Amino acid sequence: MHRDAIVIGGSFAGLSAAMYIARALRSVAVLDTGLPRNRFADHSHGFFGQDGGVPGEMLARAREQVAAYPTVSFIEERAVAAEKQGDGFAVRLANGDVLEASRLVLATKYQGKFGEAHNALMTHVGRLTTSTIDETLTAAGIDVARAKDDLETHKAEIEALLVRNNEQAEGLGFNSTPSFIVGTFRIPGVMKPELFKLAIADARAKAKQESKAKAAPKAKSKPKAAPKTKEAPAK
Repeated sequence: MHRDAIVIGGSFAGLSAAMYIARALRSVAVLDTGLPRNRFADHSHGFFGQDGGVPGEMLARAREQVAAYPTVSFIEERAVAAEKQGDGFAVRLANGDVLEASRLVLATKYQGKFGEAHNALMTHVGRLTTSTIDETLTAAGIDVARAKDDLETHKAEIEALLVRNNEQAEGLGFNSTPSFIVGTFRIPGVMKPELFKLAIADARAKAKQESKAKAAPKAKSKPKAAPKTKEAPAK
């Protein structure tokens, strides 16, 4: 799954970075093994407003606050490599997983299965890893080996498509996923279900009102009466 940013390390600096990224409505994954450098210390000093605090408790509170942002995800794994791909990076984890799937999904279009691939991954419950991506796509009838070959063959075309999609998203003011357009309303980011229903209801009401306005017959204006003329007196 594509993320706008990947933060390696979930201690004080990493969580601070993730919070700023999330506040900008961008998606971010925080990679953390749960082994901060100061885990052996009883107290932490030099942190404004937290001097003398217990490091573990401070991190727990910070993580809870960062996790409240819907575009943040936590992955308890160690990063071992990062590879530049187009205008982004793919990060490989110690367990072999790769935090990137969008390119492979786009490659399935060359076997006419993009819709199936997209729906399969979007409805998948749980973390998407290299193995689960392959299993999920295979179960949806995708030839994964062919998709990977097509990805290499059409790499430049796929990268160009991703760049175009990103430019279109930025043009609409979308900086993260998910983002929605409901009627004429633009909704960047996650919205609570009840608010989403209100947005849909408002969009339908507005569309219905505009439809009635177009269908209503225009009132015909009455023709103006000809001005009366005075007859000239008979001689």
